[in-house]
Amino acid sequence: MRLWLEAPATVRRVRALARDGETFAPHWDHWAEQEDAVLATRPRWDGLVDTVVGRTRWSAPEWDRLDP
Repeated sequence: MRLWLEAPATVRRVRALARDGETFAPHWDHWAEQEDAVLATRPRWDGLVDTVVGRTRWSAPEWDRLDP
């Protein structure tokens, strides 16, 4: 099973800067562009775990959209 863990961009930025400190801040935009390329593969995943502070939601995409 493949899972996709996801949080909104603003939440990811806050978490990353809290974890890595302000020294990472100048690199965030470049990293986010690279992340967008990875996120483009999302339709190939079997499920999605959407994590936001105080809330977790599980959903599965339409099975006919998955790669064999």
